[in-house]
Amino acid sequence: MSQLYSLCRKFYEKIFPQGRWYYWKDLTYFNNLGPILDIGCGHGLFIERSPDRIIGLDLNPNSIAICKRKGLNVIQGTCFCLPFEDSSIGGVYCSHLIEHLNLQDALRLVKEIDRVLRVGGRLVVKTPLPNPHFYDDPTHVKPYPPPAVIHLFGKRDGQDTLSIEVCGKYKVISISYDRGLLYEPLVTPSSNPKKFFVELILRAAAMFFAQFGIRRFKKVAYTIVLGKVGQQNLH
Repeated sequence: MSQLYSLCRKFYEKIFPQGRWYYWKDLTYFNNLGPILDIGCGHGLFIERSPDRIIGLDLNPNSIAICKRKGLNVIQGTCFCLPFEDSSIGGVYCSHLIEHLNLQDALRLVKEIDRVLRVGGRLVVKTPLPNPHFYDDPTHVKPYPPPAVIHLFGKRDGQDTLSIEVCGKYKVISISYDRGLLYEPLVTPSSNPKKFFVELILRAAAMFFAQFGIRRFKKVAYTIVLGKVGQQNLH
């Protein structure tokens, strides 16, 4: 059983590698823009979409090592001090990072993104929406729904108590939402040996239907695309 399970697990992870379908369309947000900086690049799943255009940055040395074994262009560093010159980046990709930051750290991230992103560039933020399972990940600090991200990047009205104002102004280009799969196990099938085969079939079926837009109605995450337009008045 253990050998069969090990074989099936490898087969599952090859067919359903984490994030393959989740990131495939995101490169289209950066048409004719470059270079692109992937902040918190993890194992480089987004970088693999266009290795010649995308530079990855991550603090985790294990993630950096995995990316380098893939031959990807990555830098080990912190999102609070990006090793790039002012206005040197055409696109910034920030996937599932901001929810790991408290407000003050999020403001530091915003300031650094604004510093390196040139006018005319684009920022893409992907992050979970508030939901009952948000804190199942113990590293999640707080959710940032779309109005919060828009607010962080300068569209502020009335009495504002935030401590910084980013230099550039940003316009919302698009907001798209991710809906949950028809079946979402609490843990991945490959980490649940006793129920692996049942979980595998249910998970595979849910992913198959998702390719045709058949999902749950509940929104679980979103992608917001912001364009940097300099000092123009957006109101």
